[in-house]
Amino acid sequence: MPRKTITDFIGEDDDYEMTFGTGKAVKQPDTKPTPKAPAPKAPTPKPKAAPVAEKTPVPKTEPEAEATPGPKRQTTPKPEPKPTGEMRSVNVRITPKADHKPALDALAAAGLRSQDVLLIAGKRALEKFELSSEFVPHETADRMPTSISYRTTKQLDAGLLDQLREQGDPLRCRSDAYVIQGQLEPVFWAELDAVMKELKSRYKV
Repeated sequence: MPRKTITDFIGEDDDYEMTFGTGKAVKQPDTKPTPKAPAPKAPTPKPKAAPVAEKTPVPKTEPEAEATPGPKRQTTPKPEPKPTGEMRSVNVRITPKADHKPALDALAAAGLRSQDVLLIAGKRALEKFELSSEFVPHETADRMPTSISYRTTKQLDAGLLDQLREQGDPLRCRSDAYVIQGQLEPVFWAELDAVMKELKSRYKV
């Protein structure tokens, strides 16, 4: 009888390989490379913060030492202006106060003229009087009439008189006698009191 023809199987199975002697097909390991997982993305670097400039420590300034107060300077009083040497004649008239009238009347009754009493007091006052460079306003007082007054002429320093005019009479409306009146009257009144007291004691008035 005719023999059967065995059909040849041509082909290869990559997964199987016949191992002789065992009759078992052994599955060949998969030689295909395993796809690698994608590498993790590197983290995006954060932008570096701008470097903060280190604050340079401000050097502490030591407090200035307080100035030690030195000894107080003694204020030297302004010297009185010296006479310039140039003299000026001043017509002086000084009137007694109303308070002097009773004593003058009593002396007049005893034979002593009021004008003579005023003359003695006036001479003594001018001998003691020293003109100052500071203007003195006239004293407010009740004076006797100018008909009963002491009159004379006095030589005084012209520089001091001009200085007194600047203070007491800047508009130059008054006389030199006006600017010295505030200084001279108190001296005259004090001398008049002393003279009348002496005369009353001598003449038993």
